[in-house]
Amino acid sequence: MAAAKVQDVLLVGFGAVGAMYALILKRSGLARVTIVARSNYDAVIEHGVRFESAKYGVITGWRPDRVVRSVQEAADRPYSYVFVTTKAIPERTSTPSILKPLISAPYPQPTYVLLQNGLNVETDLYHAIKELGKEPSIISTALWINTNLLEPNVVEHGIVDRVSIGMYRYNDFTTEANTPAEAAVLEDIGAILTAGGSEVAIVPEVQRKKFSKNFWNVAFSSFSTLTGSHKPSMLLDAEKGQAIEVEAILGAVVRLAQERGVAVPRVEMLYALLLVVQNQLLAKLESSS
Repeated sequence: MAAAKVQDVLLVGFGAVGAMYALILKRSGLARVTIVARSNYDAVIEHGVRFESAKYGVITGWRPDRVVRSVQEAADRPYSYVFVTTKAIPERTSTPSILKPLISAPYPQPTYVLLQNGLNVETDLYHAIKELGKEPSIISTALWINTNLLEPNVVEHGIVDRVSIGMYRYNDFTTEANTPAEAAVLEDIGAILTAGGSEVAIVPEVQRKKFSKNFWNVAFSSFSTLTGSHKPSMLLDAEKGQAIEVEAILGAVVRLAQERGVAVPRVEMLYALLLVVQNQLLAKLESSS
C-alpha cells in the first residue's frame, strides 16, 4: 500500500486557535506545516510553543516545519490548503488584503479553510479570487474549541476541538448535497484533521451549522462582553484592548435580517451597544499606532 501523500499547508494567524490547528495538522503526519507568526515570531523561533492541553497533554518546545513573518514571505511556494485563523474584523483589515500575496501568486490556487467566527466571512475572499479570473475553492467551518493564548508562545487548551466543514457556495442557500469533487476535497482535509486528533464532521450545507454556532456567539459572547459575566474570546479581546468581531458576529445577522424583512430588535440593540465598545477600542488602537 502506498504511503499517504504529505501536503504543504499554510496557516495564517498564530493565536490560540491557529496554534492548536498547527499542532493538529503536524500531528497528522500528513502535512508540512508553515505558519505565519507576526507578533509572536521571535518567541516561537527562540523557544518553540508550549501547549498545556487536557486532550493532548503538556508539550514543550514544539515547532512547525517552517515559521515566517509574513504572508508575502510564505508565498514562495504552492500549498494544497491555506488555513486562515485570523479574527474577521473588516474595520481593521480584510481577509483578501491579508492573503493578497497568495491570491496573486503564480501558482494554482489552494483551497482556503476559514476557521473564523461569524457569517459571510468568506464573501470578500470569494470575490477577490473571482476578480482575478480564478475559481475559488473555500471551505467554511463551524468551530467549537476552548483555547486561550496565555503568553505569546504558551497555549492553554481543554478537551474540545470540534469542527464542521463544508464547501462555501456563494449566494447558494438550497444545495443539500456535495458534488463528487467537493466531497473529495472535504474528505481529504477531513482525514488530515482527524489523523491529527480533531473531531471533524463533513456536512453538505455548512452555513446552517455556522448560523447555529453564530447565534450562540450572539447570545453568549455579546452579553458577556457587555456585562463581564463570563470570559468568552470576545471579552478577552476587549480586555486586551484588541478589536472585537462585532461585524462578523452581529452586524452580519442584522444585515441578513434587513435583507429578508425580519425584525431582530434585541440583536440590533446588542449590535449598537457593541459598536460603541468597538469604536472605543479602534480609537485607542489608532492613537497608539
